[in-house]
Amino acid sequence: MRRIAILSFLAIALLCAGSAAASAAPVRFTIDSSSGRHDALTLDGDHVTDLSIDALASCSSQTSPNAVQITLPAGPVTLDGGALRVEGDAPIPAYPGAHVHYLVDASITPDHRVLKGSLTLSGLTTPFDHDCPATTTGLLGIPVPAPTAPAASHPWTYNGLTVQLDYRAGTITRLHAATTFTCGRTGSSLSFDSIASGLGAIPTTRSGRFALVSYALRENGDIVELRLDGQLGRRTLVGTIELRDVAIAGRASPDCAGQAAYTGYAPLPVETTHAGASAYFDWSALRVEVSPGAYRYYFLADHVRCSGGARRVRITIVGGPAHVVRCGARRGYASGPLEPGHAYVARVEALQLRRGRVFGHGQVTVVPHTMPTANDSWRPITGLPGPPPAR
Repeated sequence: MRRIAILSFLAIALLCAGSAAASAAPVRFTIDSSSGRHDALTLDGDHVTDLSIDALASCSSQTSPNAVQITLPAGPVTLDGGALRVEGDAPIPAYPGAHVHYLVDASITPDHRVLKGSLTLSGLTTPFDHDCPATTTGLLGIPVPAPTAPAASHPWTYNGLTVQLDYRAGTITRLHAATTFTCGRTGSSLSFDSIASGLGAIPTTRSGRFALVSYALRENGDIVELRLDGQLGRRTLVGTIELRDVAIAGRASPDCAGQAAYTGYAPLPVETTHAGASAYFDWSALRVEVSPGAYRYYFLADHVRCSGGARRVRITIVGGPAHVVRCGARRGYASGPLEPGHAYVARVEALQLRRGRVFGHGQVTVVPHTMPTANDSWRPITGLPGPPPAR
């Protein structure tokens, strides 16, 4: 069975979570704590209406900690200038009558985007535990992303298998992204959508620069910190992204980290001179394993969109044969096999057909592209448009 992988020209995810006006609807937070479980809190305006933290209470010498659940002891709690303080006694289910005292001391930012604080357990009393010292662990929470909105179709969309970015008039209006990175000895993945996360528009400078420092969720619900900077050109986007684990008091760090540079291209518009025929599509690169450790590399045209009566798009890598992709195709081959790491020039034109024959076309657009190297981050995919071309 052949291995097939793809690399978007925007192959590193753009991830962010920033300030947005607090919504009138209740906000559900997911909370990271030292227990390694994912706790929750619901905030309605300035009132905490629900709290659920699974904690572990033990003496320092005890090898089997006691599971306890922290909840609101007497109904909703009102924030005091963003500060949250919840105190009470939690029962130990394993020992009827046993309990532990808890104190949640945290704060929530005015935009209701980040919760930070601590959980202190003290006075643990069971048949086997007496005079136990107090223990304090960290808490970090961010809102649970809402269901993802439908993808935008604005032509200024940097769209690949890992990233979609909409930009208009000095503002990034949407980021939808996914990426992979390492956590200790294993890999991990992360996805983000700015609309689902309640993030507002992201401004850029007059030169197209932007920078973000915020939090995002791993696929298992853990929170990681991200740092991203970039610069939008007329039809390019370049920058760097860094992901790393968040230090939470009392929790062993999984040593999550990742840093890389990224480069992306806007969908390629084909300027035309015949009846307005035009096309837009997204470039990506593909490699197919033909034998163990040996690959062939191709360019793809993704999400082909046409207007002005165009029915096909003809793509020619200079020095090679032409490849024709149907308008409306989700994906089509834009080249035959090419060399990794080499620079190529593509000639593209939108075609108008009548009874299966070309009778008009748009102006030829010439665009340089470089095939990624064998050492770049390739991701497995499904759904190829057919067998790869031989030439």
